[in-house]
Parts: sequence; C-alpha cells; structure tokens
Amino acid sequence: MDRLGYYVRIGILILVALATFYFLARVRAVLFPFVLGAGLAYILFPLVKRGEARGLGRGWTLLILYIAAIGVIGILLWVFIPRLSREIGELALLMPGYFEDAQVALESLDGVALGAELRHIIETSLEQAESRAYQALQNFINDLLGLAGSMIALIFAPILAYYLVMDWEKTRDGFLSFFPVKTRGKLIALGMEIDEILRGFIQGHLMVCCIVGALTGLLAAVLGIQYAVIIGIINGIAELFPYVGPILGAIPSLALALGEGPGKAVYLGVGFLVIQQLESNFLSPRIVGDRVGLHPLVVIFALLSGGELFGIWGILLAVPAAAVLKVLIRFIFYQVVD
Repeated sequence: MDRLGYYVRIGILILVALATFYFLARVRAVLFPFVLGAGLAYILFPLVKRGEARGLGRGWTLLILYIAAIGVIGILLWVFIPRLSREIGELALLMPGYFEDAQVALESLDGVALGAELRHIIETSLEQAESRAYQALQNFINDLLGLAGSMIALIFAPILAYYLVMDWEKTRDGFLSFFPVKTRGKLIALGMEIDEILRGFIQGHLMVCCIVGALTGLLAAVLGIQYAVIIGIINGIAELFPYVGPILGAIPSLALALGEGPGKAVYLGVGFLVIQQLESNFLSPRIVGDRVGLHPLVVIFALLSGGELFGIWGILLAVPAAAVLKVLIRFIFYQVVD
C-alpha cells in the first residue's frame, strides 16, 4: 500500500511538472527576464558566499558586485563602442569595393575557357555572397540595436537575481520539500554534481573565449588591421562553439585582413594558428579541463542536434545540456536498477 501511495505521489508530481511546463511554454515571451535573472543569480551566488565568509552581509556583497559590474561595463562601452561603430561604418563603405574587385577578377578570366555554366555559377555565387554579407552586417547592427529593446529585461534581471540570491536556501528547501526525506540526500548530491559540471564549464569556457578574443583583437591591432575590434569580437564569440569555432572565426577575419593586403592576411593566419595551439594545449586544459566528460564525437553530435532543433541557442547550449543529460540519465538508471 505504501508502495502504491509512493507511485501515486510520483504520478501527481509528473502531472504537475507537465502542467507547469505547458504554462511556461504559453507565457514564454515574458520569461526572458526571469531566466536571465536566474542565470545571473546562479553566477553570483558563489561570489556572495565568499563575501559572507569574509564577514560581509549578503546584501552588501551583492551591492559591491553590482557597482563593480556597472563600472567594468561602463569602461568597456566608453572604450570599445565608438571604435566598433566606426569600424562597422568603414566596413559597410568598403564592402562594395570588395565585390567589385571580385567581379573584375572574374572578367579578367575571359580568355580562360571556363564554360558558360561554370561562369554562371561563379557570378551567381558572388551575388549571393554580397547579399549574405550585407544581411549578416545588417543582422549584427540590428542585434546591437536590439539590446535597447531588451532594456526592461536587463533592468529587471539584477533585481530578480537579488531576491533569488537572498532567498537561495529557502528556494532550494522549498523545492526539496516536494520529495520524500530519503530522496532529498540523493537529489542534493545530484544537484552538486550538475552544479560542478555547469559552473566549471561555463566559467572556464567564457574565460577562454575572452582570452582568445582579446588575443586575436590585439594581434590584428599590432598588425595594423583597421578592423581589430570586430575581429576580436568575432573570434571571441566563435570560440563559444567547440571544435568548429576557430574555423568560423578565422574565415571572416582573414577575409577582412585580405582586403588590406595579402601580407597582413598571412601574418594574421599564422597568428591564429599560434593562438589556437595556445588555447588547445594550454588554456583549455588548465581552465576548462575535462569538465563535461564527453567524447568529442558526442560533442559534435550534440552541436549538430542542438543547431537542428533550436538554432544558434541550441548550438551554444548543446555541450552543457548534453553533460547534464548524461548525469541525469546515469542517476535515473541507478535509481531503476537499485
């Protein structure tokens, strides 16, 4: 009878969970500030605990962290935004020249027997490349401008994070209260394992992305390439994608450098190789390590699956999601076997 009651409670819990997911799916448009606030609280909580260990109150620690974050963001905006806007404007003016040069190079091949079909394919590809380049630049500008449209979420997220951090233990205990006492210890252990994987991977991976982006941008600036900030941002963002990120970042960066001369493109390419060797052999092993414990083939499969199902966000979240799924499947398997 007790066993039957246990399964009834589990069934009710599953129904409640499904109903909750359905409700959240219906109101997903207003969830972004809450998701952003929860993520911010997850990042801030360990820092707050360190502040408490040094005798600071939780509220004062959060206030200091917020002031420091505002200062850093303000400095970055003051230094990089003017140059970034100038580089985007210069790139938009120079793009027609790049495609005109490509068209001239194609016309110079009149004496070469390319064939009508091949010439048509090349001309069509050039037209599509020009259209996609303009579209990509337009999307990048729209994304920057779209940040202004997300100001409400950006304002409310720190407020929500404040309350989540202040009531962290109460929220955790409230969630655990839905489960039997004998199950809570296992759930706490599961949560700690997932937390170790996520926190180590996210913090380490973001640090590696910032370092790689800064190094590539600095290299481009040293070489005198006028799009150094754009190149740094491109490669920092591309580094978010395991394995394929360096290639995704190198192709547009080398194209920008090639517009200023083949010599700069060659030097930049050599610099990319050095930076990627530094990243793969020194930075990632020491900063990220093998946090996720996934085989490279599983990582690639997760990236492709995430991109197919959820687009760019699926690719970004594929690896940590796969690592968490691995832990959950192993936990459920042992519960069923035991």
